[in-house]
Amino acid sequence: MIDPRVKLFAVFAFTTMALILKNPLSLILLLLCSFLVAVVFKADIIMMFKNMYHFIAIIIGMSFVQVLFVKSGRVLWEFSFITITEDALLRVFFMVIRILVILITSSMMTTENNSRIIASFSKMKIPYIISFMVMITLRFIPLYKESFSDALISIQLRGLDLKNIGLIKKIKIFSYLVLPVVYEAINKAEDLTIAMQARGFQAMKTRTNYIELTFSWYDYCLFACIALISISLLVFV
Repeated sequence: MIDPRVKLFAVFAFTTMALILKNPLSLILLLLCSFLVAVVFKADIIMMFKNMYHFIAIIIGMSFVQVLFVKSGRVLWEFSFITITEDALLRVFFMVIRILVILITSSMMTTENNSRIIASFSKMKIPYIISFMVMITLRFIPLYKESFSDALISIQLRGLDLKNIGLIKKIKIFSYLVLPVVYEAINKAEDLTIAMQARGFQAMKTRTNYIELTFSWYDYCLFACIALISISLLVFV
């Protein structure tokens, strides 16, 4: 089994490279390399494509903004107030590739066990309180989504059709749902705090881990390959 520290290094390296690289060819190669590494890490490919589907509307909206407001560069097409320039399309290309790289690299951690990730943080000398806060945050995000979805369903059961109302009224309805969802989240956080204190959280200065991580030769090879890919894209492309 691949060490979580190798996956964390891959996520950090590829996301950083996606933000740094300015060459279209290097970004395309980075996208291909990140996908291959995700396959090697046995990432959830189906879930990865589902996450990409959810981001299509955001990508289209941001692309439209880039095309509408970026006027620099050679004009490729012009109609009325809409002008498509070479720089606008290039920015759209960079944005789409970077979003795809970030989504692919984030999928590398979806199949990883939370206990192994916390153990990897401890191996990297990261304070346990920080790693615990990160894991709790990631675990609470689906709960917030579920609470908001339940609130929407309860409104629809009362006879309100959200598909047939105006945008302004829909925004008001969503604003009314924020308070109960936040209140429920605060209650869950308080219950979690009481449970942690009852179990003696941070009673000792040092903690031991049930899972002991060690680098294998396979982990070292993957670590070296990821580092080599990153350096090659920076230097040679």
